[in-house]
Amino acid sequence: MLSRLYKYSKIQGYDSSLIFLFEGNDSFKDLGGISIVKNDMFKYLKVLPLLLLFIYKKKPGIIISFLPLSNILAQTAGFICRVKYRIASQRNPSYTYGSTVRFLDKIVGTIGVYKKNVMISNSSYNSFKNYPKNYKKKVEIIHNGIETKISQLSKIEARLKFKLPDDKTILVNTGRLVEQKNQKFLLELMPYLDNSFHLVIAGRGKFKDYFESLIEDENLENKVSLLGFVKSTEVVDLLQASDIFLFPSIFEGFGNSLLEALSVGLPVITSDLDIFREILICDKYNAGVICDTDSPEDWIDEIIKIKSNINYRKELSANAIKRSDNFTLNSMLNKFLKGIE
Repeated sequence: MLSRLYKYSKIQGYDSSLIFLFEGNDSFKDLGGISIVKNDMFKYLKVLPLLLLFIYKKKPGIIISFLPLSNILAQTAGFICRVKYRIASQRNPSYTYGSTVRFLDKIVGTIGVYKKNVMISNSSYNSFKNYPKNYKKKVEIIHNGIETKISQLSKIEARLKFKLPDDKTILVNTGRLVEQKNQKFLLELMPYLDNSFHLVIAGRGKFKDYFESLIEDENLENKVSLLGFVKSTEVVDLLQASDIFLFPSIFEGFGNSLLEALSVGLPVITSDLDIFREILICDKYNAGVICDTDSPEDWIDEIIKIKSNINYRKELSANAIKRSDNFTLNSMLNKFLKGIE
């Protein structure tokens, strides 16, 4: 999300720099990002002095930071260098932070280091409800936004691109292969769905080998495809190839993959999280289906219903597109920069 905000700010005419505190993410190379500290045993001691030097030389008017460690370090450096606008952004619920980081974030947020403290959802804000009053008075809720992209491929062409069967209902999930994303739950559903369904998971992570073993043990080789890393520019083609988006996460700060699926009109089924209710449940319509992961039979029933009931499928698709209009990149950037001269 930070990379999207950075690219969009450049388009809008801001003289922006993108900073990664530590090495380890190759994505910054394509964006022109700068890595502050090389990974070694002293990296945490080095980063604040280097940030201070960078900010002193650049003299930025605004610092926007994402994630708790970046908030603490970058905004403290900005405070020391008297940067006028210091905007921290909390991307996940507070209970996902380590105890030391949570303590430091609470301190710097309470004493006024953050001029604005962005929470990405009401459900995320609720996890900070016991924080000091001075911390919470700087909070502003700004939902994530995405730039809607439309695939230039037909469904058949998109399936050929990813070597997917053209005669199956494609169930898709995009995200890192980690416990939080809970793709194991989807793999455990597949033996209970007939051979007209095919599951596609796009992402990389530490669970890759485990998932491959699970697929082999359950004889799911013909029902599941692990695509590995898919470039962000190609995700829209994968969604075009798909029929139903499945998102069984254990927790989420927001869920950008869900927004991408909504924006192209894919019917979606998610786990029962407060943030997903905030995104999908509206006063006059529902933009997706929410199911408890403790009830896998509900997921199976909904998957089959979406496949077999064309009117239900069309209704979910139309509602998804309608709802996605509330989460645009332009709206997010304008809210971030609101009040800045």
